[in-house]
Amino acid sequence: MRFAAGHSMVKEGYWFGLPPVVASAAAVLLHWYWPAAVLLLFGAFVFYFFRDPEREVPKAAGSIVSPADGRVVVVTDEPHEGRPGKRISIFLAVWNVHVNRAPAAGRIAGIEYRPGRFHAAMRPRASMENKQNVFHLATGGGEMVIKQNHGWIARRVIS
Repeated sequence: MRFAAGHSMVKEGYWFGLPPVVASAAAVLLHWYWPAAVLLLFGAFVFYFFRDPEREVPKAAGSIVSPADGRVVVVTDEPHEGRPGKRISIFLAVWNVHVNRAPAAGRIAGIEYRPGRFHAAMRPRASMENKQNVFHLATGGGEMVIKQNHGWIARRVIS
C-alpha cells in the first residue's frame, strides 16, 4: 500500500487495519455513524502505525545510522562480553515508525530470542526484563548487538 511518495506499509498492517475499516462500513450500513467514525479513525491509525517510509542511507564505508525512529533516551558506556562498548536506547512512541533497519553494513552472525515480561517500554527495567529479539551483526568495525524489546503495547515483534 502506498501512502505518499516514498511511503509504503508492511503487510502485517493489513491484518490489523482492515477489520476496523470493514466494521466501520458495516456500522454505516446500520446507521451507527459515531461508532463507524471511531472504527474508521482507529483503522486509519493502524495503517499509519504500520507505515514503512523509504530511508536515504549514506553510501560512505563505515557509516552507522539509527536503526529506528524515536527518541534517544539512554547513551552510556556498557561493556559487552568483557570488551568496552556503548549502549544507545531508543524509545518508540506509538506515532513513530516501528520498522527497524540494520544500523551498519554487515552480516547477521546470530539471532537469539529471549522470553520475558511486558513492562511499559519507558520503564528502566524494561530493557533488561522484557521479551527481546537480539541480533549480532558482524561489521567491518567489529560486532554490534541490536535488541528489539517488546513492551506493554507492542507485544509482538516480527523480525
